[in-house]
Amino acid sequence: MEHPNNKGRWPWPTAVLVVLLTLPALWPLARPGYWRSDDGLIHLFRLMALRQAVEAGNWYPRLFPEFAFEYGFAVFHYYAPLTYYVGLLLTWAGAGDIAAMKGAFGLSLVASALAMWWLARDVWADEAAGLMAALIYTYLPYHLADVYRRGALAESWAFVWWPLVMWGVWRGRRVPVVVGLAALVLTHNLSALLFAPVLAVWWGTVVWARRPPGAPLWPHVWDFGRRVIADVALAALLSAFYWLPVLLETTWVLLAGDVGGQGFLRHLYPWSELISRTFVYQYVPEQAVAAEHPLSWVHLALLLMLVPVWWWHRRRRGRWPSAPLVALLAGLLFLLTDMSKPVWTLIAVPFGMIQYPWRWLGPIVLLTALLSGPAVMLAHGRRARAGVVLGALVVLAGSSLPRLSTETMTVEVGRYPEAMWAEDFRLRQIGATWTAEYLPRWVREERWAVPLPVQRPEVGGGLPAERVRLVRATPWWYELDVELRAPAPLRLHQFYVPAWQAWIDGQPVSTWPSTSLGLVTTAVPPGRHRVTFAWRATRPVAVGIGLTAVGVGLVLVGVARRWPGVGSRRVWRAGVVGTLMITVVMAAGRVHPSPKPERFTPAGAAVGDLAWLVGWRQVPVAPKSGQSLSITLYWLSRRPTPMNYKVFVHLTGPDGGRPLAQSDGDPGGGYTPTSRWVAGELVPDRHRLDVPDDLPPGDYLLWAGLYDFSTGERLPVEGRQDGRVFLGTVVIRPSE
Repeated sequence: MEHPNNKGRWPWPTAVLVVLLTLPALWPLARPGYWRSDDGLIHLFRLMALRQAVEAGNWYPRLFPEFAFEYGFAVFHYYAPLTYYVGLLLTWAGAGDIAAMKGAFGLSLVASALAMWWLARDVWADEAAGLMAALIYTYLPYHLADVYRRGALAESWAFVWWPLVMWGVWRGRRVPVVVGLAALVLTHNLSALLFAPVLAVWWGTVVWARRPPGAPLWPHVWDFGRRVIADVALAALLSAFYWLPVLLETTWVLLAGDVGGQGFLRHLYPWSELISRTFVYQYVPEQAVAAEHPLSWVHLALLLMLVPVWWWHRRRRGRWPSAPLVALLAGLLFLLTDMSKPVWTLIAVPFGMIQYPWRWLGPIVLLTALLSGPAVMLAHGRRARAGVVLGALVVLAGSSLPRLSTETMTVEVGRYPEAMWAEDFRLRQIGATWTAEYLPRWVREERWAVPLPVQRPEVGGGLPAERVRLVRATPWWYELDVELRAPAPLRLHQFYVPAWQAWIDGQPVSTWPSTSLGLVTTAVPPGRHRVTFAWRATRPVAVGIGLTAVGVGLVLVGVARRWPGVGSRRVWRAGVVGTLMITVVMAAGRVHPSPKPERFTPAGAAVGDLAWLVGWRQVPVAPKSGQSLSITLYWLSRRPTPMNYKVFVHLTGPDGGRPLAQSDGDPGGGYTPTSRWVAGELVPDRHRLDVPDDLPPGDYLLWAGLYDFSTGERLPVEGRQDGRVFLGTVVIRPSE
């Protein structure tokens, strides 16, 4: 079964040809702007959040504190993170956020085509069959819909790992199997679940095909099975830092409701509604049938060709057990129909988690491409086969590409996260998701109502504090110096999950959710205290990191054992050292200081009896004329109020006179009105000041305060008559 021209050299000319054949599928990405899709904007926001976190020194931010109107979503605690690091690498290479996200999608198409070509050429021992399989894999409509209609970044990268793992099994190469499986879990856990039956059948097929002639079957199966178990176990160890917390801590959020859910039953249709009405494929929502992603005519034709192609190949090239794969393909197609409801009731756990039966189209495309590759072998001669491949490109691209939407939109990436909050508010969503799956279960408020004012504020007395000062503020760590006359709660403007922990004077204290928004809360006794809130690794996270470190150590041991001249003592020493290094790096979560330090200034000014302004920060530290200046104020609420006061931030000259730049509006970008504040809540409040282009370089003064919009009256500030809190000096640099 080995490729006849495989002599250990990478076939660069053919690889380049595969890339060239995928270029038509990339053309929508070449358009300026960002294309409209279901989830593409969500992934862009997550990439921007990751980039900012890494710039702040947090290399693996499980929590995005600015999501959900700055109440925080633990996105990477649950959602596989690997694909976003592809986009991050592209930003480091100089790409902007939009270009990096488009590049991540484009690379998934190219890499998946290469992976399928590499698998099919080896399985069918024919270069043209590999090219044909790569074309089919790239241009079947569901794959393109994943990228351009759904904007499903993680699923588009699952198409890369599936063929890589299958090739590793076919060749008996453990590295691609282990790395591919670990990468698949870290890319999209649902795609790993979908791939499980395919991989099981593929392993069985390869065992049968690789059995030496006349040799007993069961010893061969046992030997192969041990390697399979070892590979899966090692892949599980390498990815344990991600999947173990997901497995054990999903009950924190609404994601747990997907386990055993029955929503998939609404997306099963009769055969007549699963086939496209036209040759040129019509994508959602113009598909003209009930199914969201029907089979195209080309896909249907390929399926009908499988049996004769398999029969021809069996007669001409010898016995090869394709029948199990064809049977599996038929079974997966059956799961798309309404006739399969009895089967779905049996497999609801765990496969109900995929939510939509049409997600099986991913493995269906995988099997269709691999099994259809030999069709090109019916042609005789290189020229004839080249003509078949080019004809296939014309038919596939001509039927799949014309109706792809090329509509673009403008995204204000320079105004993140406010642009994300505005999109959430427009869609009545929260946290840049469609189903609020990361909303903690302690939140009792309706998700669409979270950013809205309330008529009846939370019941509670005032905060009995004499002095309050915010000493340190990062997205994952807050420290306050407080002096209380009586015991009182302190709260973060963050949804509670158990990873948020607290200390008072260095001693750990309990935290819990309070109010209808389930805010992180701790009780502080009377007197002077240093109160610390921090996001910390839970026990499943720590155990997962340890298991991953062990997996890395085992990989290093395996590599060292194969290295010429390395003794056994050095082998195990490499494994131990590697395990310790990975443990330290992953547990610390940061390997260098922030390259873009943010200036934080403590404060402690009382503004009326409503709040203390306890600190502020600015980004960038020294803006240029004409640049946007981001100011984050930190308010500590003293009491609940039914009023919705406005916040002003003014930049003035050294005389403190009229504002030269200003921002006036509701706190929290307009999505955290003061009627939402509760006593003891620390509220971050972002504002943007557009520095005038003609503002001369120099030192300027920054002021802030609260006022009643209906009267224009400012709340009084202790020690001042004008109702302004002096924040500090801002240095404006020349624009050039």
